[in-house]
Amino acid sequence: MTENTSTLTKNRQENRSAETTRNGAYFSPRVDIIETDKELLLYADMPGVRSEEIDLRYENGELILRGKSQPRDIKGTLIYGEYEVGDYYRVFQVPDHRCK
Repeated sequence: MTENTSTLTKNRQENRSAETTRNGAYFSPRVDIIETDKELLLYADMPGVRSEEIDLRYENGELILRGKSQPRDIKGTLIYGEYEVGDYYRVFQVPDHRCK
């Protein structure tokens, strides 16, 4: 996991604004991955995404995280807003023995 630690640190230094894609805004959420003797724990900052709408899977040596934030039903007048609607997506190389 040492190689992934440097990758994670590099990713944290990247710009966190949305990238434009064909289908709208795309966000790269901030993530912490913690390795224990028994499991990998993933913590991701994905505001506006409900837990049942998170897709986390392991395929071909990659841990893939996806989610989509939905527009909020706001009752009243929005005075100031920073949350955006869009897709979240990250992929991490993970040794095969850690995800079985």
